[in-house]
Amino acid sequence: MIGFTKDRTTIAVVGAQWGDEGKGKIADILARDAHIVARGTGGSNAGHTIIHEGTAHVLHQLPCGILYPNTLSVIGRGAAVNPLALTREINAATDAGMSCHGLRISNHARLVTPIEILIDRITEAEGSAIGTTGRGIGPTYTAHVERRGLFVNDTLNKEELKKKLQHSVEAVMPFLRAFHPGTTRRILGADDMEKGAFYKDPDSIFNIDAIIDVYREFARRFRERIVNTDRLIQSNVGKQKILLEGSQGILLSIEHGTYPFVTSSDSTLPGLAEGVGIQSRDVDHTYVVAKAPYMTRVGDGPFPTELGGKTSAQWCKNNTKEREIEEYPEPDINSDEMFERGVAIRRLGNEYGSTTKRLRRIGWLDIPLLHHALTCGGGFQSGRASIILTKLDMGDTMDDVRLCIAYHYAGKKGYAIGSSRLLPGKRMCVAPMDQYALANSTPLYRECRGWKCSLRGITSANDLPRALLEYIAAIQEYAGDDVKIDAISVGPRGHETIAL
Repeated sequence: MIGFTKDRTTIAVVGAQWGDEGKGKIADILARDAHIVARGTGGSNAGHTIIHEGTAHVLHQLPCGILYPNTLSVIGRGAAVNPLALTREINAATDAGMSCHGLRISNHARLVTPIEILIDRITEAEGSAIGTTGRGIGPTYTAHVERRGLFVNDTLNKEELKKKLQHSVEAVMPFLRAFHPGTTRRILGADDMEKGAFYKDPDSIFNIDAIIDVYREFARRFRERIVNTDRLIQSNVGKQKILLEGSQGILLSIEHGTYPFVTSSDSTLPGLAEGVGIQSRDVDHTYVVAKAPYMTRVGDGPFPTELGGKTSAQWCKNNTKEREIEEYPEPDINSDEMFERGVAIRRLGNEYGSTTKRLRRIGWLDIPLLHHALTCGGGFQSGRASIILTKLDMGDTMDDVRLCIAYHYAGKKGYAIGSSRLLPGKRMCVAPMDQYALANSTPLYRECRGWKCSLRGITSANDLPRALLEYIAAIQEYAGDDVKIDAISVGPRGHETIAL
């Protein structure tokens, strides 16, 4: 079974795909024995759904260690903290009977302000939309790189907070004035923006004093929990059991993902480790979580194995869960039409965003993308990593499943990837991290038999159906001999996990 050992005291959990791989469940299994659970990337744009003692909990900024009263839950320096959203989440957790006594927030975590949220939402509404969650995460990391960002520590110092907010407003005002004042006022009037309290007038836009009042209240309430979490983690490496809880997935990494359709932090193992103040070599083992037999993506961007192709991408972009249920009340998971199959898998797997409620696009498991994820950000180069496959129970009723083992390039002749020139028909076994090349990659599939039986209740690998074992063996074959699959998930609860 997966877990801590004498030689594995610092463990990381990262996603191999575009997020939503089921990392929350795996993190929760490990958190039961951890002394410290730390998050170091992302913000309220992330979301883990965890079934704990029969109750579903959706966590966004809070680490899953919050479910265990004797565990320290750390939000590291690499994370983006929205004080309003975090306060609401803490209140909800407390109301649900959880103790937040062990929560620690890095004083150097990036601070999300109404400025960044407005920039995010106004860009999506009237600018160049890429399908963000509208939580202000991207603009927060942008502000940090532009050296005008704020830190959580700034909420502790009123004059410094005011000075930095004024500087940030001055820097973005020329950009914001290019948009219609009515749009600006509407966005700042949202419920999660204090219903217009942060809006002043069309000229000034922001009521800085109101922002200061709200953010200072956050500081007053959580002052004792805002600490140097880098030192906290560093001083306990090798001494206590530490779990690094990844958010999003490697294919969404700003450094190694399918750019520009990515998040704004580095969701690989190195990014996660740096985000909590340590290095990759300090991590004893990494569990890389991947969905199978299908994978998902939310928002825009290339998706070579998507069931239904462009039709599916447009449908997911423009429709809601309610509309889909109305249009496809009983989709056939074995339909000859791949689009309908995708709808059926989405319904069966409840593939709707835990944070945004958006429809997740559905595609077959993609080995070329998995190769990329494992080599660039999953810890496999160090030999201290293994894979956990999730969602396999969603294939219980499928007559057949497909496994993408390579691509054929189908774009223009001579497209350059470094010193290489792509020719139509070229076979590629590792996904090109180039927007044009990936969008013009046609998947080559290996057809596999469906297992046609329920996996629920199975607790031993010896009892798994032969067709499923053959499918897992095929993944192993194409992923490579150095890639070890440690376990599979056959249901949402922790005990529904089988060691291989």
